[in-house]
Amino acid sequence: MTIKVNNAIDIFFDSLAKEKDFNIIAIILSGLGNDGTRGITAISKKGGIIIAQEPESAKNESMPQGVISSGYADFILKPKAMPEENIRIVQKLNSYTAPSASHTMYYPLHD
Repeated sequence: MTIKVNNAIDIFFDSLAKEKDFNIIAIILSGLGNDGTRGITAISKKGGIIIAQEPESAKNESMPQGVISSGYADFILKPKAMPEENIRIVQKLNSYTAPSASHTMYYPLHD
C-alpha cells in the first residue's frame, strides 16, 4: 500500500519565505502529520512569527505539536486568543521604524 504525503502547507510557507518582502505571521492549526514544520522553519529563519494552536484545543494535534516540537513556535495559543495576538503583533510591526532602509531589522516580540 502506498501512502501519499500531502506537503501543501510546507510548499506554501516555503514560497512565502523565499519571497519575503513583507512581515510574515504563520499560523498552524489542527491537522494531521508534520506538514508545515519545514515551511515554518524557513519562515522563522527569515524573521517571521510562528503561532501554533495549543494541542489540547486541536481536533488533530499532530501538526501544531510538530511545530511546537521543532522549537520555532513563538506563540502557542487557543484559536480564540489568536486574533487578539495577531492584532498586537501587527500593531507592533507597524509602529517599528527601521533605522535604515538598506538593511532589515526585526523587533523583539516579547517585552
